[in-house]
Amino acid sequence: LCCCRKSLPVSGGRFAGDSNRPSVGPGPQDPRCPLVDVASASNFRFFQLQHFHLDLRLNFAVKEMSGWLVLDLVPVHPAVCTLVLDSHPSLLIHSIDCKVPEDRRDEPVSLTYRLDPFTEYGSSLSISLPPDAVKPGRLIQITVRYTTTDGPAIWWLDSELTCGQSRPLVFTQGHSVCNRSFFPCFDTPAVKSTYTATVRSRVWAEPCLLPCAVKKLGGSVERWLGVAEDLFGPYRCDIVFLPPSFPIVAMENPCLTFIIASILESSEFLLIDVIHEIAHGWFGNAVTNATWEEMWLSEGLATYAQRRITTEAYEAFTCLETVVRLDALHRQLRLLGDNNPVSKLQVKFEPVNPSTLMNLFTYEKGFCFVSYLSELCGDVQRFDGFLRQVPDGVTVLMSASQSSYSKPDRIFQFSMEFPVPSYLVALVAGELQHVDVGP
Repeated sequence: LCCCRKSLPVSGGRFAGDSNRPSVGPGPQDPRCPLVDVASASNFRFFQLQHFHLDLRLNFAVKEMSGWLVLDLVPVHPAVCTLVLDSHPSLLIHSIDCKVPEDRRDEPVSLTYRLDPFTEYGSSLSISLPPDAVKPGRLIQITVRYTTTDGPAIWWLDSELTCGQSRPLVFTQGHSVCNRSFFPCFDTPAVKSTYTATVRSRVWAEPCLLPCAVKKLGGSVERWLGVAEDLFGPYRCDIVFLPPSFPIVAMENPCLTFIIASILESSEFLLIDVIHEIAHGWFGNAVTNATWEEMWLSEGLATYAQRRITTEAYEAFTCLETVVRLDALHRQLRLLGDNNPVSKLQVKFEPVNPSTLMNLFTYEKGFCFVSYLSELCGDVQRFDGFLRQVPDGVTVLMSASQSSYSKPDRIFQFSMEFPVPSYLVALVAGELQHVDVGP
């Protein structure tokens, strides 16, 4: 098989190289919907993921997690007979079974499955579903029993790599395409669901970090979060500080932000990363880009929101930080050139790993475009109101696929309820187009 996913044929066709795999959808009659997320091997468009549950045991001695995953799925395609999940060679699959809750059977049905190469960062797990159990709109539960080994999403730290240096520690880091090495899944930002987890372990955090964190951030986070909620609405935000061996400075997760502990040694002004991750609570988590090719939608809006938050508290610093970052953007643009694929606002990364797209263009070019929309509005506060009061309008802006949680005509309905710019930009079929929404 190829090391990367190629563009798929129109609706009714087959996956290249396998005539037994299900056809793709939707077809080209919906220009807003890309046929596939090229970073995912899964057939996520054939199912609605309602919920998933993880039950895991941690073994620090051998650095393994073992347990099971339960997926609550509703098929949405009448001819689907295979469930394809993103996986990784580091996952050891032990068994897979299926249960239909409405049948009230005690024993689940054992399923056959196949693992195939996909890319350098993952593989595909194809699961054959029982024909008599799969019906559109009917809930099925898929249970996958597995063990993790040395996948890139799971970081096992020996005690000497932690702050306290007394006990080992483990954390997971799934961005952007590493969750598939933690558990089989639809590893694409186009899919959201609720989840629960039971993790059996004696180690949760390092107490030695708590006094410093409270002293350093006591009152600050509440102040920033208060400003953010005034601008964009309520959101819960907790923070966990990880050892200095955490591979990046910060990572947003819904309601829980991961921050590297060494940031506590910085001055207050250098804690801008904490504010940026708080901003992701609304832009990146509450509403999400449909594919990683559109990552600028998440980072551009989050950077805009971050600077709206810091402007309220540190206006002079915000101006300085923005100028420094934009100067760096212009220098990098001159270095790479206008025609470099990485320098474009929306990129085509196949077969590049999406993790390589975290660069200045993703953040600062996206910020410039959102700022341009704010200027079109003519009033920053009015644009804030648009972002706050009508999240469905933001979803139209942020999604180019059927995974959007709002209808395209929602933006026209909004124009009759709240003042918006004469032209609002929507991402349609991979191009920026102007949508006339009235005066």
